[in-house]
This record gives sequence, C-alpha cells and structure tokens, in this order.
Amino acid sequence: MEIGSETRIATDATDRATNATNLSASLSDNEQSVLNAIRSNPKITQKQLQEATGITLGTIKRLLPKLQEKEKLERVGNRRSGQWKVND
Repeated sequence: MEIGSETRIATDATDRATNATNLSASLSDNEQSVLNAIRSNPKITQKQLQEATGITLGTIKRLLPKLQEKEKLERVGNRRSGQWKVND
C-alpha cells in the first residue's frame, strides 16, 4: 500500500456516506412516510398507503412516480398482483 492510500480510502468512504445521507435528506417527510409504510408491507395498495400515512390519495399518486424516478422505489410484477421494492 502506498503512502496516502489509506487517506484516500478513508476519504472515499466518507464521500459515499455523505452522498447517502444527502440522498436521504433530499426526500420529503411524505416520501419517507410512504417508503416506511412500503417497507412494512411491500404489497400495500395506494388506498392502504393513504390510510397508513394520512397523506391524500392524490399526493400518494404523485409521490410514487417521483420515488421511482429517484430510484428509491420500484414495482416488481404487474399492477394488480405485484409488489413494491424499496432501494436503500
């Protein structure tokens, strides 16, 4: 190992941790609530998300595609019998 490589490795690890923290911080409270509800029940419906989070159905319908664009959420399977997958 060359001199300074330990520092570079530590810096890279810190940068990755900071990027992960910034991504989490970039999510709104509503987005975090939706992800938490989906983590507890990946087969949850939009109506159930509304009931679990207290967020209006219209907002739920806007948040889900936004979370998919941010690659925090993906749909596995079809619309009727599929489930959600949260990408951490």
